[in-house]
Amino acid sequence: MNILYAVPVAKRYRAMEHETRLAADHGHQVHLVADFRPYWETHEIDPRVTVHWLRSRELRAPESAPVTWLLCRIPRAVLRRLARGPLNRPVGKVLYEWNRKIANPIEKRRKHRTAVLRHDYRHAAVMSVMEKHRIDWLVLGEPGAVDLIAEDVPALLERRPELRTTYSYEPFADQEVADVR
Repeated sequence: MNILYAVPVAKRYRAMEHETRLAADHGHQVHLVADFRPYWETHEIDPRVTVHWLRSRELRAPESAPVTWLLCRIPRAVLRRLARGPLNRPVGKVLYEWNRKIANPIEKRRKHRTAVLRHDYRHAAVMSVMEKHRIDWLVLGEPGAVDLIAEDVPALLERRPELRTTYSYEPFADQEVADVR
């Protein structure tokens, strides 16, 4: 059975390690889709597990250069330079207001666009692995995975009624009986 363990945010490290190893021990072909984090440099996934690393943290929504330079960098640099010395307090107030009214809303919009970009990237990656490897069992191992795939699950189950969808890997009773015989 092909199992896709989808954990696009990858915060439950121990659970991912243990459950993918357990599924591989039971003879399943396991695919793990996870965001690469520094944790994985010191901990290894079972070699029988096919890992599809997402690098979504490297994605950033671009901001136009004129907006960045003319509304954020140059005014902040000038105000910081003026804030040295006796004008510290009044210029500090102007810098605070500039950040609050101009720079922070620009940054907030960019962060929102980045979040949408990362979400779309994770969704496309999980769906492409599902289609490419003809997954029989979908394990959504964290709330972020459930949020990511929730809208597509009814359509997936309608197309493939035999698809199992769970929150964690557990051997089913019929598999345990088959293994005992």
